Amino acid sequence: MNQLAEQLRAADRVCTQAYPFFERAAAIRVEAETKAAKRRRNGKIIAVLAGMFGGEFLGVLAGMVVMALTPIAALGAAVFIGIYLYKGIFAPRIQATYEASMQEADALEAEGTKILEDNAQIVSVIPSDYWYPTATGYLVKIVETGRTNDINQALQMCDEQLHRWSVENANAEILSQQQTQTQALKGIRRSNAINAAANVANAAVNISRWF
Repeated sequence: MNQLAEQLRAADRVCTQAYPFFERAAAIRVEAETKAAKRRRNGKIIAVLAGMFGGEFLGVLAGMVVMALTPIAALGAAVFIGIYLYKGIFAPRIQATYEASMQEADALEAEGTKILEDNAQIVSVIPSDYWYPTATGYLVKIVETGRTNDINQALQMCDEQLHRWSVENANAEILSQQQTQTQALKGIRRSNAINAAANVANAAVNISRWF
């Protein structure tokens, strides 16, 4: 039985299980950013329009008393109403919705991180840069098909294939998404176990490549 193949299969199972949590979290973040930007823009437009109409109405009322003050009253009221509507009503609601989405994404990332944390020793067979399904799946394929039984050579072959995929339209987007999530994982990784496993794996591979 090929021990390296078994180790890589186990790492692939863990990464395949964890990755969807990071993928979903990333989608939620992108959607939240897009919606928040759109809502802020629309909120400002609505606030301006409401301010204009409200200011005009108040200006007319003011003009009933002093006709000369009508334009000034209308402009001042428009600015005040617009700012109040946006900062006092629209902006807090938009921010609350945005933060709720970010918290949901954080929770999903925590789930994915926990899977890796609980299986730190398993995934440590490869550097953390490869902790996503496209890479782990290809590493398994390389070893299972007998192309190599050396982890360093397998990683090199994987790098070459990933580069080829990155310039192919059919796979570039999927690969880019998974690699982006792997990079994002580095920023949210809090577990000492994961950090230790990743550092050991990276160091082992880097040192062995010198010989």
